[in-house]
Amino acid sequence: MATARAGVAGSDARLANPVAASAVELIAEPPLVPLGALHRGRQALSARISLRNVSRRRLEVRLSPATRAAGVVVRIRPDRVVVRPGRARVVGITIRATTRPAGPGALRGAIRAVAGPGARLRIDWSAAVPIDRPPVVTRVALSRSAFAPDDQRPAVLSLVAGRVDGSVERPQLLPLSRLEIELHRGRRRLGTLARLRDVLPGRYAFGVTGRGPRGARLAPGRYLLRVVGVPVGGGRVTRIDLPFRVK
Repeated sequence: MATARAGVAGSDARLANPVAASAVELIAEPPLVPLGALHRGRQALSARISLRNVSRRRLEVRLSPATRAAGVVVRIRPDRVVVRPGRARVVGITIRATTRPAGPGALRGAIRAVAGPGARLRIDWSAAVPIDRPPVVTRVALSRSAFAPDDQRPAVLSLVAGRVDGSVERPQLLPLSRLEIELHRGRRRLGTLARLRDVLPGRYAFGVTGRGPRGARLAPGRYLLRVVGVPVGGGRVTRIDLPFRVK
């Protein structure tokens, strides 16, 4: 967590100073504010920061942008709060990008919180700028297009979720906030066979046993698996359909 300390005369920043260490008055949670992803067509991102007073005195905190990327407007609301001892106040930060840099990349900046003479706190923020190219789910394949229900030897649905853009030196991960596998028959949605949240980029495999969402064996006939991938921070949702037949 980010911490603000009151200044201590005669202290040396290169040495551990127990007096200065005890002078921490204000902490920010989170210390690094993730604003999400700035997808194409989106200009603003917002987040909230909790400022906690860990001192024994009342703090009047003033907040202002410390640094910011070019073409970015930063707003803090409220920009002045009073935090009583042992209590916390929540403030909101919104960034608006007048120009969106080419992805993959990031926008970065910081907020300055001043709580009286000598007590200063720097809170960094960042926003990812991904490459907006669908899809976020690729290489989707079903090992067998026709099979009988079998719990011991199921058909295998394999896929690659998310992406890794950029270069080896500066990779940018695009994870999924949600990955779902739905079961359909004709125009009817029968339910969800699997749902994963906060999915890191990588290869995944699922067993398709020939059972429905409630566990019952599927009747013979034609069905469809729909893979749905939702990228973190919004962006275009990927939907891929795979037909199969139950014998």
